[in-house]
Amino acid sequence: MILARAGLTTNLLVETLRKHFGELVIVLEVPESAREIFKRRRKHVGLFSALGQAVFVLTVPKFLRRKNRIAELLELAGLSGSQNFSASLDVINLNNSTIDWTDSKYKADVVFVNGTRLLSENFLANFSVPIVNIHTGINPEYRGVHGGYWALYSAKSQLFGTTLHLVDTGTDTGTIIDQKILKISDRDNYMTYPILQYLAGLEMLEAQISEIKLGKLRSKQALSSESKLWFHPTIFQYLAKRISKGLK
Repeated sequence: MILARAGLTTNLLVETLRKHFGELVIVLEVPESAREIFKRRRKHVGLFSALGQAVFVLTVPKFLRRKNRIAELLELAGLSGSQNFSASLDVINLNNSTIDWTDSKYKADVVFVNGTRLLSENFLANFSVPIVNIHTGINPEYRGVHGGYWALYSAKSQLFGTTLHLVDTGTDTGTIIDQKILKISDRDNYMTYPILQYLAGLEMLEAQISEIKLGKLRSKQALSSESKLWFHPTIFQYLAKRISKGLK
């Protein structure tokens, strides 16, 4: 079963898993609204930073698109990235859904998560199988969003990478299955970092498919012991680092 939000990385996940599993049950959750995200961020980082993040999200990514670079990365990975599937089910919020997840039609040997809301303890209790996620950052030091960018921002390029982990009730705090460190090219930027990282996550996932199917996953020591939750940069953080260090 795949629990996800519609988008490129979900397309890539489905495309990859189809090579190893027969039938896939694909459940797509409606993304949070900009207002919901803003309200939550304001509680975490305060009004000023939340406003700075909102301005960044609404402006900077439009100027950083690298369609040719992303197409190149997908070609190298042998993936199309197109959505060639229909959702088995669409839900507004997984945590609040009234679906009986123990019903036989939702029976799964393993559950994969991508881009959903933080899953509640009550929701996770419906499943007795491994729940796996690809996180585009090195946990636990770069939990949250855009872990690769923040590693570069922090001058820790040695921690630019991806984590394959089990899902628990925390934000990217589950047991680590594997981690991989990556290198970027001059053609990469804020918009291509996550694609590069997610593709590496898919490679790790495929290497673990046999263990995942058998439920015999082994934990791995984290590459860093520090732990921090990251959000989008504010427009001020991004511009300051771009001007001073050329970080794209």
